[in-house]
Amino acid sequence: MKRFLFIIAAAACMTVACKKEENKALSPDKQKSYIQDVCVEAIELIDIDNWKPQANVIKGSVATFDNVKPDKSVDNWLASIEPKDGDEVRLSSITGAFSVSNGNLTYTASDALTLDYSINEVLPCTAKVVIEDSETKFALALDDSDASGSEPKEKHILLYIPSSITFNVISGEEEGFRLKLGTDIKLAGNEPTPYDSYGITAKVVSGDYSINLTRAYYSPTEIAWASDFSKGNTVIFRGSIKAEGELVWDEEDGDYEPSFKKSSGEAEIEFSLLDKVGISGRVSLDKIKSTIAEYGEPASEDEAKKYVKDLEKCFNLSLTCDGDKQAKLGLELDEKEGIIPVIRFEDGSKYQLPEEYFNEDSFGSVISALESLIGKINSVFDDEEAGA
Repeated sequence: MKRFLFIIAAAACMTVACKKEENKALSPDKQKSYIQDVCVEAIELIDIDNWKPQANVIKGSVATFDNVKPDKSVDNWLASIEPKDGDEVRLSSITGAFSVSNGNLTYTASDALTLDYSINEVLPCTAKVVIEDSETKFALALDDSDASGSEPKEKHILLYIPSSITFNVISGEEEGFRLKLGTDIKLAGNEPTPYDSYGITAKVVSGDYSINLTRAYYSPTEIAWASDFSKGNTVIFRGSIKAEGELVWDEEDGDYEPSFKKSSGEAEIEFSLLDKVGISGRVSLDKIKSTIAEYGEPASEDEAKKYVKDLEKCFNLSLTCDGDKQAKLGLELDEKEGIIPVIRFEDGSKYQLPEEYFNEDSFGSVISALESLIGKINSVFDDEEAGA
């Protein structure tokens, strides 16, 4: 458990550098102290006690549906929306008012898509789904075999891809959580090809907290991801990765694969904790691939050391504060562990990660804060009283 907590602490702490002091790099010890303070500050922003009402709605909703059975009205509804071969399907046209009572799920006609139920028969809740369709159609092949399965058959439909899907659960005046998905998908045709582009956004809100996927994107010329975790207007964590290139045909594999040779050849990476400081830099993706292919399995210790040295050149990542470098991340060869990450400071000192740098002596308060947070999370979800 201790090692697990160290790994979590290391992941959090590696997004933090140190406080700017006359534009000079701080010593490793001073930097450790500041990293520890910022990590504890970030962890303590996650107030589980304040989130209990939303947690009770979430876990109570899950428990409510453990033994729910649909009645005949739901079976008839499912049959009515079953697509036929050649149909064009819009998910926004799927509607119905569902309710749970005495363990039974029933359906009545409605212009919206809703679900009413009670937690512990005392706390009323309403779940609602709102879907907006785009005009982008995607061809799908669905199983259409008969009940015996003796004659496998398929039916083909065209699905209008939703541009947004919003799902929320409200209990009285309390919103348990809200999820909103957005898409930006461009297809060369109805069938998927390597030249299509796919963009997805998502946001989950529960109480004061939100997890925001601001961008997840793939195209033949770009791959990108960006997200953040916030409490109110305070961004606790944010990160992003972006790489540009093009698709090329791989003769050996007989398939398309991403290549970055005709761009900068690098992925841009940025992570930060509390928007104070973080890790940023570039990783040479094609260079990593070519270096690994060049060396294969190093035949000697000297060749292995040269391999690690060349591989390290593919990474240009720095621990920074307000744009000032405090340390660089690198690689080295360890006799027992093989290739391991290291952190190198401006004063020439270096530490293997995570154990040499992130240890209980230096980051004891971070470990304690994490243990406290995990304990509170467990107590909330182990508590049998939902909706209290």
